[in-house]
Amino acid sequence: MKLTPLGLANAFGASSLSRLNNDASTIDTLASTGGGYGGFMNDWQNASKYSGKKVGLFSNKSKYDNMIRNANLQLASLQDIMDAKHNQDLLTA
Repeated sequence: MKLTPLGLANAFGASSLSRLNNDASTIDTLASTGGGYGGFMNDWQNASKYSGKKVGLFSNKSKYDNMIRNANLQLASLQDIMDAKHNQDLLTA
Protein backbone atom coordinates (compact mmCIF):
# COMPACT_ATOMS: atom_id res chain seq x y z
CA MET A 1 0.00 0.00 0.00
CA LYS A 2 1.38 3.35 -1.02
CA LEU A 3 0.77 6.39 1.18
CA THR A 4 0.45 9.81 -0.36
CA PRO A 5 2.05 12.86 1.26
CA LEU A 6 -1.43 14.03 2.27
CA GLY A 7 -2.16 10.65 3.85
CA LEU A 8 1.11 10.74 5.74
CA ALA A 9 0.35 14.26 7.03
CA ASN A 10 -3.11 13.10 8.14
CA ALA A 11 -1.64 10.12 10.01
CA PHE A 12 1.20 12.15 11.52
CA GLY A 13 -1.20 14.76 12.91
CA ALA A 14 -3.56 12.17 14.42
CA SER A 15 -4.84 12.63 17.97
CA SER A 16 -7.03 10.68 20.38
CA LEU A 17 -10.66 11.49 21.11
CA SER A 18 -12.12 11.91 24.58
CA ARG A 19 -13.31 8.87 26.52
CA LEU A 20 -16.70 7.98 27.89
CA ASN A 21 -17.04 7.66 31.64
CA ASN A 22 -17.27 3.90 31.95
CA ASP A 23 -17.04 2.66 35.53
CA ALA A 24 -19.17 0.50 37.83
CA SER A 25 -21.68 3.28 38.54
CA THR A 26 -22.09 3.81 34.79
CA ILE A 27 -22.93 0.16 34.25
CA ASP A 28 -25.43 0.27 37.15
CA THR A 29 -27.07 3.39 35.72
CA LEU A 30 -27.31 1.94 32.22
CA ALA A 31 -28.79 -1.30 33.57
CA SER A 32 -31.33 0.42 35.83
CA THR A 33 -32.64 2.87 33.21
CA GLY A 34 -33.45 0.11 30.76
CA GLY A 35 -32.85 2.30 27.71
CA GLY A 36 -35.43 4.95 28.58
CA TYR A 37 -34.98 8.67 29.01
CA GLY A 38 -35.27 10.13 25.55
CA GLY A 39 -32.93 8.03 23.48
CA PHE A 40 -29.99 8.19 25.86
CA MET A 41 -28.95 4.63 25.00
CA ASN A 42 -28.72 5.51 21.29
CA ASP A 43 -26.56 8.54 22.09
CA TRP A 44 -24.39 6.43 24.39
CA GLN A 45 -23.92 3.69 21.80
CA ASN A 46 -23.07 6.20 19.07
CA ALA A 47 -20.52 7.92 21.31
CA SER A 48 -19.03 4.59 22.42
CA LYS A 49 -18.04 3.87 18.80
CA TYR A 50 -15.60 6.79 18.94
CA SER A 51 -14.50 6.84 22.58
CA GLY A 52 -10.70 6.92 22.83
CA LYS A 53 -10.17 6.34 19.10
CA LYS A 54 -7.50 8.09 17.07
CA VAL A 55 -8.59 10.49 14.35
CA GLY A 56 -6.50 12.02 11.61
CA LEU A 57 -5.43 15.61 11.30
CA PHE A 58 -8.14 16.34 8.74
CA SER A 59 -10.97 14.62 10.65
CA ASN A 60 -13.62 16.60 12.49
CA LYS A 61 -12.32 15.85 15.99
CA SER A 62 -14.56 18.42 17.69
CA LYS A 63 -17.70 16.73 16.31
CA TYR A 64 -16.79 13.43 17.94
CA ASP A 65 -15.52 15.02 21.15
CA ASN A 66 -18.81 16.93 21.46
CA MET A 67 -20.76 13.70 20.93
CA ILE A 68 -18.77 12.01 23.72
CA ARG A 69 -19.02 15.05 26.02
CA ASN A 70 -22.81 15.19 25.54
CA ALA A 71 -23.15 11.48 26.31
CA ASN A 72 -21.11 11.97 29.51
CA LEU A 73 -23.31 14.95 30.50
CA GLN A 74 -26.46 12.92 29.86
CA LEU A 75 -25.02 10.11 31.96
CA ALA A 76 -24.30 12.51 34.83
CA SER A 77 -27.88 13.80 34.68
CA LEU A 78 -29.25 10.27 34.65
CA GLN A 79 -27.10 9.33 37.64
CA ASP A 80 -28.45 12.37 39.52
CA ILE A 81 -32.01 11.31 38.70
CA MET A 82 -31.38 7.73 39.80
CA ASP A 83 -29.69 8.91 43.04
CA ALA A 84 -32.63 11.20 43.82
CA LYS A 85 -35.08 8.36 43.13
CA HIS A 86 -33.08 6.03 45.36
CA ASN A 87 -33.02 8.61 48.17
CA GLN A 88 -36.76 9.18 47.80
CA ASP A 89 -37.36 5.42 47.97
CA LEU A 90 -35.32 5.25 51.18
CA LEU A 91 -37.32 8.07 52.74
CA THR A 92 -40.69 6.51 51.92
CA ALA A 93 -39.73 2.99 52.96
